[in-house]
Amino acid sequence: MAFTIVPQPTLSGPNIEVYDVIATADADADAVIAHTLGELPREVVVTPFGAAAAAQASARLSGWLLSGTAIGTVQVTKSTAVGSGAAAAQCRVHV
Repeated sequence: MAFTIVPQPTLSGPNIEVYDVIATADADADAVIAHTLGELPREVVVTPFGAAAAAQASARLSGWLLSGTAIGTVQVTKSTAVGSGAAAAQCRVHV
């Protein structure tokens, strides 16, 4: 079980980093995202995400939430065992 973390450099800037999170199995629960801000994030936004309607529905059902922050990392948790990463990203995280 693992997650794929995909940086989105075209959406990022000097004070914000954006990542897409893809669960590789329904049972995957916690994803740790390494960021390079060098400090605790002042704000983290977790958004259910999906290009197709089915992916969006799966992302919302997965119940993504912010579960931890630290210098250099952010942790998000999928609270429901749905939304396998067989297709596309299920959430986008702005750090």
